Amino acid sequence: MSSEYQVVDCNECKQKFEIKAIKVRRLENAVDLNYFVCPHCKREYTSFYTNTDIRFEQKNVQSLYARFRNAKTQTTRLKIDEKIKASKVKLRTMMTELRQSIDNDLQNGVN
Repeated sequence: MSSEYQVVDCNECKQKFEIKAIKVRRLENAVDLNYFVCPHCKREYTSFYTNTDIRFEQKNVQSLYARFRNAKTQTTRLKIDEKIKASKVKLRTMMTELRQSIDNDLQNGVN
């Protein structure tokens, strides 16, 4: 196994494998399930969920990184860096809340 990919142990079949691709499956309400699959036993592992708002915020972070790379002054870079940090905190919160909501729905039998 090369070190290019993250190596994980499957909880089901106990085999080691590299996460070579994150797959995406569209769920209800424009929610995307991002997951990977054990190549040995085909068990799916959820990486994260996104919705329209999260995807918008992810694009915002990408845009901020591009602005950061092109910034001409240190002052501008610092301002953009603060915006990146704030946006990443917001994203983390949004993603946690979405995952908790979906997990709660699954536990309660809501599809």
